[in-house]
This record gives sequence, C-alpha cells and structure tokens, in this order.
Amino acid sequence: MKTDTTDQTLELIAQAQANPLGKAFSQPGSATTGLAVYDLEPAIRLMFPVNTPLRNKIPRLNGKGGIQANWRIFTSMQAGKTRSAIEEGKRNAAGAFTEVDYLSKYVGWGEDDSVTWEAGYAAQGFGTDPKVLAAKGTLLRSFIGEEKMIIGGNGTAVALGTPDAPTLALVDSKGTFSDATTYSVVVVALTFQAWHDTVGLNNGAIGLKPNPATAKVPGLVTRTNINGTTTTYNGGSSIPSGNTILTTKASQAIAATTTAISGAFGYAWYVGSAGAEKLVALTTINSAVITGPAAAGAQLASALPGTDMSKCSIEFDGLIYQAIKSYVSGVGGYVHSMPTGTAGTGTGLTSDGADGIVEINDALQTMFDVYGVSPSVMYVSSQEAKNITKKVVTNGGGGAALLRAVVSQGGENAINAGFRVTSYLNPFTGTQIRIETHRSMPAGTILLMAETLDYPLAEFGEYPARMLMRREYHQVTWAETDRSTQYGTYADGVLQHIAPWAMAVITNIANQ
Repeated sequence: MKTDTTDQTLELIAQAQANPLGKAFSQPGSATTGLAVYDLEPAIRLMFPVNTPLRNKIPRLNGKGGIQANWRIFTSMQAGKTRSAIEEGKRNAAGAFTEVDYLSKYVGWGEDDSVTWEAGYAAQGFGTDPKVLAAKGTLLRSFIGEEKMIIGGNGTAVALGTPDAPTLALVDSKGTFSDATTYSVVVVALTFQAWHDTVGLNNGAIGLKPNPATAKVPGLVTRTNINGTTTTYNGGSSIPSGNTILTTKASQAIAATTTAISGAFGYAWYVGSAGAEKLVALTTINSAVITGPAAAGAQLASALPGTDMSKCSIEFDGLIYQAIKSYVSGVGGYVHSMPTGTAGTGTGLTSDGADGIVEINDALQTMFDVYGVSPSVMYVSSQEAKNITKKVVTNGGGGAALLRAVVSQGGENAINAGFRVTSYLNPFTGTQIRIETHRSMPAGTILLMAETLDYPLAEFGEYPARMLMRREYHQVTWAETDRSTQYGTYADGVLQHIAPWAMAVITNIANQ
C-alpha cells in the first residue's frame, strides 16, 4: 500500500487520463446552471433618488390641535398715514393697522406596504430583510410625497377653471397629417401635481419624461388602498377647453396656443375628430406644434370630467400655490408669466446685457421696493439652471461675460470645461441668492423665496415658512389579518407660510 500522497495523486491522474469514459468539466455557459457559484451581492441596493431639500430645511413645530392652523398678521402699521412730522404743541393722527387673516387645513400623508410570510421565508440568509425594506420604503416614499406637496400642493389655493379654446394655424413642417382633413384641438391645463402624475410614474417614466402615447392626465382619481378601502380625489386637471376646428394640409403642422393660466405648470393637447380628440402633446408653455395625429391608444379628452379637478382637498397648499393665491387675491407677492411668443417656441428669459436676467431682476426689485425683502434662494429645474447659466455666461450674446476664471495647477495641460451659475447677485441689495436645481421643479418655472425675515418684532420669529405638525412621522405595524405583515408610515400637519409675499414665481418660461 502506498502511503506517499504525491504518488497516490499521480497514479489517480494517470488512471483518469487512460480511461476513455472519463468526463471532462468545463465552465458553465449560464450563471444559473452547472457547478458554479452564483455571485450575488447579499443585499438589495436602493437605487432611487430621495431629493427632499425643502422638507429637510423648513423648520418643524408642534401644532396645537384643531382641524386647521389659523393666524392673523399686520401687513402695515401706517395705513392711511403720510408723515411723522408734527407741529409745535400738536399731536399726530392715530395709527392704523392693515390686518389679514389666514388659515390652512391640517392633512395627513403616508405610505403603506406589506410582506407575505413566504417572502420572509425565502429571504432568509439573503442579507436584506424584506420587512425592514418595506418599512424603510414607506418612510422614504413619504418624504418624497411631502416634498412635492411643500412645493406644489394645491388643496384650496387656485382653481384653473377652463382654458381658452386653442388658437390654431398651419405652419410649414414635416408633418404627417393627411391633406384636406378636418381636425379638432382641445387643451387641458395641469397643476404642479397633475404634471408630475402625467409625465412621471403613470407614464412609465421614473423622472419627468412626457410621452403622450401612454400618459394619462388625471381627472377624478379613485385609489384602492391596501386595506381594501378607496380614496377619491381631484387629480389636478382643469376643465377641458372648447374645441377649435382646422383643415390640415399635407406636410404641414398645427400651431396651437391658449391663454396662459396662473397656476398651470403644464398643458395637455388633444387632437382628433370633434368629440374624439386624443392626447398628442404635453408642454410646459401655453403653446404647442402638433406634427401629426395622436397614437391610437392615447387618452381621449372625453375621458376627463367636465368639471374643475384642479384643487385636491386631501393635500395642503404648497409654496408655489400660496404665493400665487396671495398675488391673485391682492394680498401681495409677485407672479409673472412669460409672453406666449411663437407657438411651440414660447418666450425665454431675457439677458439684461450686464450678466443678469431681466425677469429675475424685475421680481427682485418688486420684492425689495414693495415688501422690503430679498430672497435667499432660487429653486429652478435643470432646464432653467442651464438657461440662466447660458444667459449669464454669454451675456445674452451681447458681448464678453464678466467672469473670472480660476485655474488650478493640479494637472499638466489640463483644462476643466464648463461653467454653472450657482448664485445670483441681487443688484438692489447686494445680497447673494443661491440657485438650487430641484428635481421636482417643472421646466419653465422659477421660485424665489426669502428663507428668513429681518422684520423687527415679527412675533413668529425669523422663519416665515414652517411645518406645523399635529403628528410627526411615525410607523405602524398593523395587526395581521392574513398571512402577511403590513407596514405604514404616516404624518399629519400643514405648511404655514406667514409672509407669502416674500416669494416670487416666474412661469411659462421657454427653453432656449
């Protein structure tokens, strides 16, 4: 008997090579078959953005109960007065205050999820507990939902009403309309939340990506909840406009315009035979160029209710709509809608020839001259971040920009290309305004806001915007009524902005 291990091994190898029936092993052709380790990371990666800068920054305070937050403010201490000078031995006229009442209704928000018992069994040893993942997901989705409401919730503020019937014209284009065919065009205005719903998840896109062939403008929405109940709410669309008829010509397109509506952050355009118009275009300006008929399965305008669905009572009013409501009701503030311009092209921001933007400067001057405030931050979409940089860096094409380039001695013969305008100098106060690109901000919109106020004796403190919370975020593991575990994360509160005139909104901005 051989005892040497090396000799035994060599003999076994020789026998295997001499055996014509021996099996040779090679690398499997599939990752899930054969003798191969399945190289899977033992945890799930949460690869979706949770961008909630406003939710993270705005102060949060305890509410005092009741069904709504109520507050009163004095906007002037010298109503009807002129001067403080007095004559010898005499007194001045009595002071007079201008008082405004505000209220805002508390609402709840939250997210739910569930995990079956079998899902838990199957995930044993994987590294990510599905129960933990479900609970964490409800919290993160609640954060995202709150952020959207903070920006553009429209619970009570603004009704979009009925857009004007489109004005139509034929324009030269490589259109696909048939010659001498009659088409009808209808337009629907969309709130901030309706725009997100239309061009986001129900469109099959993670971000904001319009696709008229699959998008569904929300009218009256009925949601089936996790416990079998239903919630019905207004989706954020206006009443469909009246229709306008046009006879097309081959190779031409339809240029359509409507009057811009304050509070609309998108427009849905429908084309087809009268009464059977289908969704064909989605724009963030009040015009469109329609190059051909709608897709066969596109949404019908007749599927939307004939009533105004723009106010959603289960939401609180966000910053944008509080600013617009304050402006249109005469309380104060600044709202500017860019002119219609050429259909489908619109009107972009205007360089002032001195490395500034005319429309932004107009807002800043009004805010300072009328209300004595300067915004500290400007929230923009990626489109407006690009356009502002383009206008400033090129100085509107009117000459060399007043820029200073700083070159680091880090790399040999290396140049870092590109500029991005990250702040804007208020030419009237000398203060810097941060420019923050917000993923949820619709293209064509700019929101300027003062995060603090230096008004003397402002009893509410220096922060005009804050979340009043009847109940902060809390998680519930619901009683099991079947072979699954349900989780929910909830909060209850309202956004209170005590000085809505300390905000400005510029809308209907075209991409340039």
